[in-house]
Amino acid sequence: MNLVKALITVEGGCSLPQSGLTAEDFDAIPYLALKGDYTATSAQCTETVEAINARRANKLGAAKADYVKLDEIGMLGVTHMMMLDKKNLEIADLMIDWVGNNVAKAPRRR
Repeated sequence: MNLVKALITVEGGCSLPQSGLTAEDFDAIPYLALKGDYTATSAQCTETVEAINARRANKLGAAKADYVKLDEIGMLGVTHMMMLDKKNLEIADLMIDWVGNNVAKAPRRR
């Protein structure tokens, strides 16, 4: 039915196997792993993003995966609970922009 248009994990674990998923499940579903400041680079998130993008590079899937650490793009001081952070609207804008750039527009309903 193609109900899932994208997946954004906010401070999530990113483990596909622990979620019962594979990179193949994301062949048509863009994926964003979003991490705040003061967070070490997650091996699980890196592996997940690389696995999804490897399928795309090999023409097995079409969706893109990104791993964004907010401190690495200059958004400092953002905590694990970023939805409550002073910069929550900037973070929401980042996610909205990502969706706009990576998710196909849904057809209009009658």
